[in-house]
Amino acid sequence: MDKTTRNNFSREAIKLAEQALITYFVDGSTEKVLQFFSNTCSSWIGWGKEEIYPTYNDVFNTFIRRVDDIPQNIIEDMHSQVLFESQDFCIVFVACSIKSQPQTGLLLNETARFTFVIRKENDGLKIVHLHFSAAWNELNPGEVYPVAKGSTEFYKNELQMEKPGTPSFVAANTPNGLKCCLAQKNYPAVYINKALYKLAGYKSMTEMLIATGGDIKNMIYAADLPKVKRIMAAHCGEVPYTINYRLLRKDGTAIWVLERGQFTATDGPDDYFICSIAPLLPDQNEFNYGTLLDYSEIENAQIPMDLYFKTALKIIEQHDEKTAAVKLLKLCCSMAQISGAFIKDISRSGEYMPIVAKYFNGSDGFVNILKCTPEDIARRFNSHGLNQCGNTGILPKVYKDKLDELGVKAYLSKTIMCGGKAEYVLTFVSLGMPHSWTESEKDLITQTARLLSLLFKTNNQDAN
Repeated sequence: MDKTTRNNFSREAIKLAEQALITYFVDGSTEKVLQFFSNTCSSWIGWGKEEIYPTYNDVFNTFIRRVDDIPQNIIEDMHSQVLFESQDFCIVFVACSIKSQPQTGLLLNETARFTFVIRKENDGLKIVHLHFSAAWNELNPGEVYPVAKGSTEFYKNELQMEKPGTPSFVAANTPNGLKCCLAQKNYPAVYINKALYKLAGYKSMTEMLIATGGDIKNMIYAADLPKVKRIMAAHCGEVPYTINYRLLRKDGTAIWVLERGQFTATDGPDDYFICSIAPLLPDQNEFNYGTLLDYSEIENAQIPMDLYFKTALKIIEQHDEKTAAVKLLKLCCSMAQISGAFIKDISRSGEYMPIVAKYFNGSDGFVNILKCTPEDIARRFNSHGLNQCGNTGILPKVYKDKLDELGVKAYLSKTIMCGGKAEYVLTFVSLGMPHSWTESEKDLITQTARLLSLLFKTNNQDAN
């Protein structure tokens, strides 16, 4: 065997030995660890006096019986070396420290040594013999692992978990949003962690509390606020609640979240709700939330039109035509949770329609989207000036391929009438996944088109 081949054999044998230990002690999977053993020639010697299993059948039966007996462990300070190597065999020695994870309540902390005999077989490297040993000078008579040393380590972990400041550190840095609010009117927040204020687009807890006053009514999308209050009021007991709603961000957009909350009574004058908040993934089909997520509620979410009109009219009053158009698109996309929208001028017959205004969540690279002439698009509108598709997979291939390149999976277009004539077309698109256009969304888009007709001048030729 040349040096290169020998080195590759050694490296792969060490990798196999270490992976087998991690699979057994850390992952706790006896079923998976069996895949590392040769099913024709295997033996195993464990810690105890009786743990000698000379055949693969004995090894198999032992591991299968131990499915519920393996505690969750941590492996540290792993050191491996090759003791012997031939054409087909390699002996690997591994020494490491094995500790039980604190939550198991076990007192294991020991130096362990493992000797593997690994053989080349037709389907790769396999373990044909494994010998476990412990540092016997640390054991008392009758012990399989050092209880005294393990106890010291466990109580050290227990003290660490009770150390002042640890709960606040964990709360501040947990990956999901965390909120603690008083069980009072509008549920004012007294604590918001890093994950939550970052999710909402703020730089600090203080900034978010100042901007929202800490009140739940200023942190939640208006159409979702009544149901959130109703759920919280109905769960002032031991039963926790789960709810999906839209969390308002600093920039005025909204994001769907999953909140689980628990009412917590105290001996003092104040009671609290402690709530964990996680953002919902953009493509819900890729993650199974089980019964925690009400997909139909999200798909048919209510849109507060009174709030929309109030905000939209203020935008039109305060901004020039182009700026107002972009801000209206952003507002509409946020309220309907749509990926993006754009407006095209269809007044020039026979030419590609120029973009008048566009808004996409974080992207402006869609200037060529749905590229078509007025003649192509006009005959596809119904009598209400709507042209829609909830799933582009059902379109003719020539259109589907064009949209697939842009990631568009659904769209809805509405003509904008100026002076009794269709001068512009307003289009909303869903990127990445199909979208069933609800009646509320169609109404929102229709009203947006009417607002834009007030904003635009007839035959506006100089919009970009």
